[in-house]
Amino acid sequence: MTGAPEGGTGGGLGARESPGSNAQRCNIARTCLAGAKACCASPCTVPLAAGAVAGMTVEATLFPLDCVKTRVQSGVGFAKAGGFKSIYRGVGVTAVGAVPASAIFFCTYEHMKERYGSALLASLCGELAASSVRVPVDMVKQRMQAGLSPNFASAAYSLASLSGRQILVAFRISAARDATHSGLQYPLYEHLKIVAARRSRCQAPEDLPLWLAASCGSAAGAASAWVTTPLDLL
Repeated sequence: MTGAPEGGTGGGLGARESPGSNAQRCNIARTCLAGAKACCASPCTVPLAAGAVAGMTVEATLFPLDCVKTRVQSGVGFAKAGGFKSIYRGVGVTAVGAVPASAIFFCTYEHMKERYGSALLASLCGELAASSVRVPVDMVKQRMQAGLSPNFASAAYSLASLSGRQILVAFRISAARDATHSGLQYPLYEHLKIVAARRSRCQAPEDLPLWLAASCGSAAGAASAWVTTPLDLL
C-alpha cells in the first residue's frame, strides 16, 4: 500500500466508503429529492440539501464497517490498529465532512445528468468535484481510525505537515479510484432501474417502489465495489 504515512491505512490516504454505501447514499438522496421537489423550485438547492442529508446519514450509519475495513487494510494489522476498540473514533469528522462532499457530488451529478443525459459523465464529474472535500477528510479520518492519531487536532496537524506533493498523490489516487467506482455504479444503477421498471410495468424508473430502487442501488454498489476493491488498496 502506498501513500499512507507512518504505516497508514489502505486506500492510499483516501479509502472509498464501505461497499454499497454509495448506493445507499444515492437511494436516500433520491428519496429526499422526491419529497423536496414539491416545496423547492431551485435546481441546485434540492440536490444540495438531499445530498447533504443522505451523505451524513449513510456515513454515520456505516461508520463501524468502514472503520473495520480501514483497520483490516492497515499496514500494522487489524489488531494493532485497534481491533474492535473505539469503533466510532473519527465519526464526527466523517459525518461533518460528508455534508459538503455529498452535497457537491449530488448537485454536480444532477446538473450534469440533466444537461448532458449521461449518468457516466455525471458520476465522473460529481466524484472529481467531491474529492476536493472528501480526500482531506478521509486522510484525517483514517489516521484516527487506525490509531495513528489520538484525536482530530493531532490528525489535522499531521495532515498539515504533509508536503504538497504527498497530498497531490493522495488526491490523484483517491479521485481515480472513486471516479472508477462511480463510473461503474451509477450507470449500472440507472440501467437496473430501467429494467426493473419495464418488468414491473412502471411508467418510469422514478415510479419504482422504494424497496425495488434500493435493491437496484445495492446490486450496482456491490458489483462496482467488487470490481474496484483492488484500487482501494493502493
